[in-house]
Amino acid sequence: MIKATPFLTFTALVAAFYCNVAAADKLAFLVGNQNYQNDKPLRNPAHDVELLAERLRRIGFTVLPPLYNQGRTTLIDGLRELHTKIKPGDTVLVYFSGHGLQYQGENYLVPVDANIALANEIPDEAVGGSRVLSYLEEAGVKIVILDACRNNPYRSAGKGIGKGLGRQDASAVNNTLLAFAAAPGEEAQDGSGQYSPYAQALADAIVQPGQTLEQVFKTVRKSVREATGGEQEPWYNASLEDDLYLAGTKKLQPLQSAKAEINNQTNTGEINQLQIELNRLKDMKEVLIKNRKKLTDLNEDLAAITAESPTTLTPAIIDRYGIKMIPVTGGCFQMGSPSSEAGRYEYERQHEVCVENFKLGETEITQGLWRAVMGGNPSHFKNCGDACPVESVSWQDVQTFIAKFNQQTGLHYRLPSEAEWEYACRSNGKVQTYCSGDTVTRVAWYYENSGFTTHPVKQKTANGQGFYDMSGNVWEWTGSEWQDNYDGKHEKEITNLANNNARLAVRGGSWDYSTRYMRSANRDWRPVIFRYDNLGFRLAQD
Repeated sequence: MIKATPFLTFTALVAAFYCNVAAADKLAFLVGNQNYQNDKPLRNPAHDVELLAERLRRIGFTVLPPLYNQGRTTLIDGLRELHTKIKPGDTVLVYFSGHGLQYQGENYLVPVDANIALANEIPDEAVGGSRVLSYLEEAGVKIVILDACRNNPYRSAGKGIGKGLGRQDASAVNNTLLAFAAAPGEEAQDGSGQYSPYAQALADAIVQPGQTLEQVFKTVRKSVREATGGEQEPWYNASLEDDLYLAGTKKLQPLQSAKAEINNQTNTGEINQLQIELNRLKDMKEVLIKNRKKLTDLNEDLAAITAESPTTLTPAIIDRYGIKMIPVTGGCFQMGSPSSEAGRYEYERQHEVCVENFKLGETEITQGLWRAVMGGNPSHFKNCGDACPVESVSWQDVQTFIAKFNQQTGLHYRLPSEAEWEYACRSNGKVQTYCSGDTVTRVAWYYENSGFTTHPVKQKTANGQGFYDMSGNVWEWTGSEWQDNYDGKHEKEITNLANNNARLAVRGGSWDYSTRYMRSANRDWRPVIFRYDNLGFRLAQD
């Protein structure tokens, strides 16, 4: 048994504090509406929400399941659900990306099913800003961000509808910050790139430690103004009582000085301040890695000793494109995570699942193979090269690839179900935290070690079945429709979905997510139309 030092014990306590208290005290509710049924569609809201969700999780927010392309009823239901989770003193952030408008002095968020022919229909078709604030009344700090000042398609509906959004006074609600993508009465740009200029600037600024909340939005204002050549200038209005540091007051001190400070603490107030300064998961992980190097080395040696020899693996089948499919012998296993697993989510309910024999790709599909089949490369990280996983592909794009690939090869490839994916990740259902054992540094590219890019496949250690990069590098589409609570759909593969708002399960984590998301049981979802630079796939066969 390795005896923990006082510093490691304290660090573990801080980690428990971060996971169990800080994250629960910061809530975020995000909405991205772009596929408007009766009005002009937008390009980037879904991308904007995904980007902001990842950055907010990074600084300790609990992000409720984001809403994409939802109607008024679902939007209001989501706000009601948020209201039930708020405790007095919580910091609560609401972000809306989509169409917005002002009417008779009130700002409105426009759902995708809004059908506005006359101005007096707006209160019944859209959701007023004052109503949004009413759901946040129990929160200690209220942050409402409206990236909704885009070109208003409703101004012809009648008098009283203004350009952009109107001025809204935060002083009417105590301890509130209201932020807008453009100045009152002005319009914001949707952006020609992957994100709107405002969302990109906000995502970059919000994770920087040492800035108060108001300083964050001053930085955003400057960045957007520069990015748009002065054509767009964000605006905010605040009634905050104290300075608020969402990402901490400063970065961690060097190890020795931090340890000395811990040893010199003389009162609870100073210790609490240090806990606040350690609230960023990235910095906390760096400290743990540096201070537990000996333990990490021992774990890696143990993993190397106990790993199955490559010579014992089932022979793989390689087709004429060079794709290697490894046979997986079916069986039953405990899918999901036990309640004792650190970092688990409620929707990882542990239960027994049985799978049939199948084959699974040794690696994620690469940019080179995608180009060979499709004749192009949609990836954001093209400079990474042909051996890097293809990304920025939607589930629908993947279905097109599979259909074409099957036609060219005469074989039947498909996406794995969620159950098949986890079974293979766990080396035929063996219990382990990560897809290749319990030492994530050996097997995965993630936020702390990726350098903020994808990497060529097969650079990390394979699991006991010979599969590479099942933890990290890019999220992988599965063929299973998402369910918040497992109900059997995770055992099936869906191949035909007409609903663009359908949600499909994704697995494995990615280069820009922390180690919590590298766990074998971790699961998430994306809309079928969603494309992002951390999202790829691997193939399966019966």
